Amino acid sequence: MFWLATVDAEGRPQCQYKGGALGFVRVINPKTVVFPSYDGNGRYHSMGNISATANIGMLFLDFETPNRLRLQGKASISANDPLLREYKDAELIIRVEFTGVIFNCPRYIHKMKRVEQSPSVPRPEMDTPYAQWKRVDVVQEALQSTDQGKTGLNGARSRWKNGSVTS
Repeated sequence: MFWLATVDAEGRPQCQYKGGALGFVRVINPKTVVFPSYDGNGRYHSMGNISATANIGMLFLDFETPNRLRLQGKASISANDPLLREYKDAELIIRVEFTGVIFNCPRYIHKMKRVEQSPSVPRPEMDTPYAQWKRVDVVQEALQSTDQGKTGLNGARSRWKNGSVTS
């Protein structure tokens, strides 16, 4: 996992959590890393910002050791990258040519331990679960056309009731 910092065309910052299976961020050569972009909320904040400015920061935290690493660089996005087929359900591949590497003091990092991987992380041996929130009636019009009308268990669409998603 890491946190991705981007800026839009007006210079406004955005920070997003990015997670995947172990090894989803790959070092391609001494100056390049790649990672996939998976289905999210459909707003494409990070990808839009990368398209607009290419400037990014990546913050990696190792809570068990603890260690902290920051990469600064220029990113590019591709829907045709040869690595795309190596990441199940990835929509895009982001290549980062980094311009700076910063090791930070881990002094204030809380010690934590990985308990389990999210069941939503794409894995080759199983279908990736469809996001529960995308089944809610009131969001259907805002979804991409490929997601509109998908249903929950037994063909039932979900509803938003008392601040919760119900089927």
